[in-house]
Amino acid sequence: MAQMIREQQLTFARGMNDTAAPIEYQEDECELLLNGRVSFDGQTVQRRGGSEKTHASALNSGGDGYGGIEYYTAAGQQQLVVFMGDKMYYSTNEGATWTNATGATGLTEAAWVLVIMREGAANVLCCANGGTNSYQWNGTTWAVISNIPNNVKYLAVHGNRLWASGHSGIDVVASKVGDIDTWSTPDGLTVKAQTHDGDPKITGLFQLGSVLMVFKSESTGYIEGYGFTTLEVEAGSRGISRSVGCMASRSIQAVGNQGVCWLSKRGLEHYQVGGVVTPVSRSIQKFIDGINWSQIRSTPSSVTALWWPQKHEYWCSLPVASSNNDYMIGYRPPTEERPPALMLHKYAATEDDTLFIGGSGYLDFSTTSNRDQGDTLFGYLTTALTGGQYMTINADGHLEFATAPHGDASLFIAEISGAELTTTPMSCGYDGFVRQLEKGDADNQAPGGGGGESISFKLITRPFFFGQPMRDKRARVVRVSSQQPDTSTVTVNVKADGVDGARHSITYGIAPKPVVKKVRVGTKGNAQSVELTSTDNVKIGSIELAAGVFEESW
Repeated sequence: MAQMIREQQLTFARGMNDTAAPIEYQEDECELLLNGRVSFDGQTVQRRGGSEKTHASALNSGGDGYGGIEYYTAAGQQQLVVFMGDKMYYSTNEGATWTNATGATGLTEAAWVLVIMREGAANVLCCANGGTNSYQWNGTTWAVISNIPNNVKYLAVHGNRLWASGHSGIDVVASKVGDIDTWSTPDGLTVKAQTHDGDPKITGLFQLGSVLMVFKSESTGYIEGYGFTTLEVEAGSRGISRSVGCMASRSIQAVGNQGVCWLSKRGLEHYQVGGVVTPVSRSIQKFIDGINWSQIRSTPSSVTALWWPQKHEYWCSLPVASSNNDYMIGYRPPTEERPPALMLHKYAATEDDTLFIGGSGYLDFSTTSNRDQGDTLFGYLTTALTGGQYMTINADGHLEFATAPHGDASLFIAEISGAELTTTPMSCGYDGFVRQLEKGDADNQAPGGGGGESISFKLITRPFFFGQPMRDKRARVVRVSSQQPDTSTVTVNVKADGVDGARHSITYGIAPKPVVKKVRVGTKGNAQSVELTSTDNVKIGSIELAAGVFEESW
């Protein structure tokens, strides 16, 4: 055996890449980053924050969350507005208590598109979800928007007009300037968005800069101008893209300065005014391919997204192993100072009975722990034997029955007093609860904190070849730098050519500055990678692996 050599991962700036060939990883990429957030400088990865219910009792008997938004009345009063089941609720105390708006009952149970338009001295919340009526809310009164076409699915505000589509093929209609109840000519507008064969229906609207983006499933055009004399309609080869459209209207979010992200058939897209549509999720294409696309095609509004400006992050919550949203992609657009980053989050599920494979080879119920350790798998298996319950594999290698993850049915951003930053991400769940995200150390905590479900952090470094990709190595020592706000335990596993080695635990005390600890390992193979797992609030810095290189070549 040759002299010991070392290789380090010192930065995680680009986040996750599950698609590259082992030899093609960049130095700042990871094979897996699950429930971890990359720091702005890319030097550390910290387990994501938890979620906390804002209120003690479920709204509308635990109805599904179909939408949420932060709204300010003309008098400047903050309201959080959410749709749970067939009702609309509002809160004037940051979600502690909720009031069912008078008249806002018996609504169509489908995801809502929500926009705010200035009408005179009022801020009007405009709401549509494909139901017969579209609605308006001024902070006190819930009413139908008069004269708007029936069954509108998409809304946007552009040129101080309310624009609507989704009610028929390629028609985009607009209200009178400053008046959401007047739609007929000469004050209103009707525009037929240009199309090409195979892409007849509009799938979303979004105002960006001076134009109204008009999405279809396989193309993106725009409308520019505010009246008949200035109106321009561009699509196809003259539009934003002839080949890239939008699959889910609620995935469309403004990002940064003059940018927008959304979900297309090929994954996440990013468009900057004056640029071209750029695919940004190719480095996690394996994950993208595993999305529940059939659910998205049948119910495009199931996908939801937000932009968190203080963290410069776009979040897209979507279904993978469920019809509910059980995963979230985090995307941080590039700047002059740092590259783009991708992160993946998974929601906890409530565990039930445990199964393991006994010595006879059969699946057995068990409450016994400390069996052979295994990996936490993405997603769930379903079994008819348990009435459609989910099954998953926990960190101990046990198969477990579980309920569906609570997930985020609808995402929105709001100002909450006492939050880490000026704005904080919020969600409406599938269980009648509104939650503040990135709060506390567990998912699904009670109001004020306490309880909840643990968050499983997992990081796998890029493959280490030690500069010699044609020789086998024997891993010897792993050194992990960690900076801990609390006492925490990290499990270390060195994978050789994708095969697990023995697992070792490292315990850190409270450490305001980075502390390096090491474990001895012994895996043999060509490509070596380090896997770290923890349910504690870890903050990982550098990871170093020392190995001996065998003299013989392949």
